[in-house]
Amino acid sequence: MENWLVRIPKKEREEINNKAVPREEMARRIQRSKDAMKQDLWVGIPWFVAYSIMWFATGVSFGTIALSIVGLVYFTYSYYTNGSYGVNRHRVKVYEQLLEKKGKK
Repeated sequence: MENWLVRIPKKEREEINNKAVPREEMARRIQRSKDAMKQDLWVGIPWFVAYSIMWFATGVSFGTIALSIVGLVYFTYSYYTNGSYGVNRHRVKVYEQLLEKKGKK
């Protein structure tokens, strides 16, 4: 599990190592991470499909450039507010394992 902790942000690693995260907070963070992953899928897949179709249909055009800027803005905002899909996936795994450990004690 120690190598999984490396994959989540430093602030959260320190909280986990200090054991300062209560069970309710872990459950809330799991749900928040799952919601962020779901949002990334609901926005990312349609954006990618639309971008691909527009790219192959029109090449480099105003629409393609505008759509790429929209994607860049969204994914940059999403990354800095919620983290990436991969980071959220690791958060869920780490917090679920910690909840299991706390449940056994």
